[in-house]
Order: sequence, then C-alpha cells, then structure tokens
Amino acid sequence: MKIAIPVDGETTVSGVFGLSPGFLLVDTELDERVLVENPALIGVDCAGPDAAHFLAEQGVDVVLARKIGPRAGSALEDASVRVHLHTHRRVEEALRAFLATTES
Repeated sequence: MKIAIPVDGETTVSGVFGLSPGFLLVDTELDERVLVENPALIGVDCAGPDAAHFLAEQGVDVVLARKIGPRAGSALEDASVRVHLHTHRRVEEALRAFLATTES
C-alpha cells in the first residue's frame, strides 16, 4: 500500500493538504519512505486538486491528512484515492494509528 502524508518537514503533519510544503510517501510493501516537494504550490488557485492529481500519478492508495478541502477531496475520490482524516500532529503517530486500523 502506498500512503501519502502532507508534511511540514519530515516529522510534522501539515495542517493543510494542498498548500503543504511536501508529502511523505510511504510504501508499506517495500518499506520505503520518500519525501517529495509539493508541485501544486506553483498554482495556488488549484493547489488542492493539483496536489491530489500529483499523488494519484504517484500511485498513492490512501492519504492521511488532518484536513482536506472539498475540491481536493473530490479529486482524490475521482482518482480512487482513499482519504483518512486524523488529528495527529506527528507523522509517526498518524501512520501508526492508521496502520493499526488496517491490520484488524
């Protein structure tokens, strides 16, 4: 499974999705993590949907976010990318909590 988390740096979950500085891409099958810049910051008017399209192109299955706007949410849904909303501020906490729900 490929998971994307909007981040401010490597350890803090961003409070915004489309305007986050980057995304941590976590591949649970390969046990790999890659930090990528958010290319959607260039077109701020459509940052949320553009970020959603970028993540879909990266093969992301699920996004873990604290908040996602309606246009970004629709773009993710259209791309069959699941959204898991949470309140965690630390990447490890958000990831651990989500993975615990998928192991049941």
